[in-house]
Amino acid sequence: MKGRGGGFFFTDKAGDLSLYKVILIMEGDSVFTRCGFGLSECSHEHPCPLHEQYAKIRDGYLQIAKTETIQSLAKKIKQGKAVLNLYSMTQ
Repeated sequence: MKGRGGGFFFTDKAGDLSLYKVILIMEGDSVFTRCGFGLSECSHEHPCPLHEQYAKIRDGYLQIAKTETIQSLAKKIKQGKAVLNLYSMTQ
């Protein structure tokens, strides 16, 4: 569910929830498939000038999203290894 400050709230019942699933539900899969220039007709057969370089970045992001979970991200914040905002730094 949507959080008070624009973030999200997850219950403990959610289990391990991948970042990929959250992005897929909230934004669809276009972030993992779209062209770096935003062209609708960009593919391996008809690549834009950034296609090869951007595909590597996009595929890397997909791998991160499938590997990380909401719980793994929260753990980094709780351990002080990462922050989301100033509030996180004062906890």
